[in-house]
Amino acid sequence: MTGPSPGPKLISIRPWTVDDAVGLATLYAGNWEEIRTTEPWRGPDFCTEPAQRRRISAALSRSDMLHFVILEGTAVVGTIGFERLARE
Repeated sequence: MTGPSPGPKLISIRPWTVDDAVGLATLYAGNWEEIRTTEPWRGPDFCTEPAQRRRISAALSRSDMLHFVILEGTAVVGTIGFERLARE
């Protein structure tokens, strides 16, 4: 018999930082086949750290976008974003 299984990990979201480039690149590389078929305009370089760093930097420079990473514990497991925001 094995010991007790670890409890569920905490799921959280927080705003993107350029340091998330590694986690996002890893996430996308692991899902490349799905991305390739559902988002054919994205090239293989999309799954690289430099490409994600550029993507994050571009998004952070805009006032009409908010992007977040979804974390399970400390691991990046997803992303969610809002674009074309109208701020008053």
